[in-house]
Amino acid sequence: MRASAAVRNVANRSLKPSHAQSAPALARHFSSAFKTEYDAHVAERAAEGIVPLPLSAKWAADVVEMLKNPPAGEGEFALELLKYRVPPGVDDASYVKAGFLTAISKGEASSPLIDKAHAIEMLGTMLGGYNVAALVDALDVPELAPVAVKGLKETLLMFDAKFDVEEKMKAGNKHAEEVMKSWADGEWFCQNPMCRRSTSSVSSRSRVKPTLTTCRLHKMRGLGLIFLSTHWRCLRMSVMAFMIARTR
Repeated sequence: MRASAAVRNVANRSLKPSHAQSAPALARHFSSAFKTEYDAHVAERAAEGIVPLPLSAKWAADVVEMLKNPPAGEGEFALELLKYRVPPGVDDASYVKAGFLTAISKGEASSPLIDKAHAIEMLGTMLGGYNVAALVDALDVPELAPVAVKGLKETLLMFDAKFDVEEKMKAGNKHAEEVMKSWADGEWFCQNPMCRRSTSSVSSRSRVKPTLTTCRLHKMRGLGLIFLSTHWRCLRMSVMAFMIARTR
């Protein structure tokens, strides 16, 4: 989960204030330059009948600058871009987004459109990677912990940070315990719409109310079918190869 030096420079630029220009002038500069470039990109892609590309690290940094001191009428536009146009996971732009939101959650940066709880909420939608450390740290902050719990329950790319949550649970952190129990119960899977539809189908035929247990059983049944299907395909291919070899 290491970002390149170039991306770190972009991220640092987005987090450190510039003393060469006043804040309003800096915001206007980034707004005009970025918006002109981005609007041209959107128009070009629309002419080809395709959606705009996700934000690059440079564009994400420009959006961050806009959010620090939103130009009139463009704050919501910048916020929507940061929320929905930055790839999740460990993309370069994700590094910039996670760094800015983490700084807000710790009081090291600010935006009139994003408070600490909102920052943690947005971090909780990034699926894993650069957002994880801030979510785990927020488990120790009473006003942020409930929001962090909700995000961590649906975060799968935890890597070794899962052990940090476990340590907090062992130390008596009830929020960490709630997260660990959610992972153990497979709530992230059972809340998936596909799982809901399939368990509802099973329960409607058997006249049994769908529960977390039936969801788990259906998940295990589904995985078993996948294994058997794969095994049968491999067996069939082996038989075919054997028959071809015999005819030569």
